[in-house]
Amino acid sequence: YLPEIKDEVKVGGAERGTIYHEVMEKLDYASPELNELPDCVKRSDIEAFIASGLGQEFRSASAEGRLFRERQFIMGVPARELKLADSDENVLVQGIIDAYIEYDDGICLVDYKTDRVSDAHELTDRYESQLYYYAMALEKMKNKKVTRKIIWSFALGRAIELA
Repeated sequence: YLPEIKDEVKVGGAERGTIYHEVMEKLDYASPELNELPDCVKRSDIEAFIASGLGQEFRSASAEGRLFRERQFIMGVPARELKLADSDENVLVQGIIDAYIEYDDGICLVDYKTDRVSDAHELTDRYESQLYYYAMALEKMKNKKVTRKIIWSFALGRAIELA
């Protein structure tokens, strides 16, 4: 069951991504029925995720209370590390972690992408540093190591595990 999400007559790429994220945030893994989806969301995209190994992992984690979605963070990162300046002065970095699963021995971080790409390398090149900072923030928040970083690509219909 998904709560009602307003449809847009014409939706741009960023808006489409936001709507996909809302669907994924509200998806009930106990009974993942896809009754009504916004027009810009392809039913097959969500079904592919649910049927995937990662989707099954989400379902188990949700049932066990280990799945967390849409977690905001703000952290300080030295300007030098962000290549903004030759300084150790902290720059605030903020973001929203799409989802993560907490295990006894570590955390699996997941980020959804709706970018229209032809291969996984485009996404890893584009978002590897983002996931690095998300993992850093999550490790600080949970005091636990992020052992897996995954991009779920709706365009490719698959998970891309980062090193």
